[in-house]
Amino acid sequence: MDAWLVAFIGVQMAFFAFLLWLIANYRLRNRARQSEERLRLLERFESGKDFEAFLDSESGGSFLESFRSPGLNLRALWTVSLYGGLVALFCGFGFFFLSRVESFREPQEFLVPAFLLIAGGSAALLAGFLTRPSDRS
Repeated sequence: MDAWLVAFIGVQMAFFAFLLWLIANYRLRNRARQSEERLRLLERFESGKDFEAFLDSESGGSFLESFRSPGLNLRALWTVSLYGGLVALFCGFGFFFLSRVESFREPQEFLVPAFLLIAGGSAALLAGFLTRPSDRS
């Protein structure tokens, strides 16, 4: 492979890693901010009776609801799996067709990523179809 192609792929991977780091950092800061707010709210109560009265109120109910973890949305996970499988499959076909173009120096270099993407995309689609959530979820 040419050096510019390796550099191009490396820059894309670095950019993707940076985006993942940004998302993870945002989530960590958001959780830290929420826990700090909750701690400040709990420190305001002087006795257990005040805290009990707060929990019995409507505001206390919403405070307790903020601790509940969100439910797992199986249908959304399923559609993301299908979309990911389709994208990998079509990228694999793209690499496969690039391997058939004669204008590249060594077009066979595209066969390995092509078959890996086609296999991964097919596996994701098959897993998605086999684990399709029912209408009740």
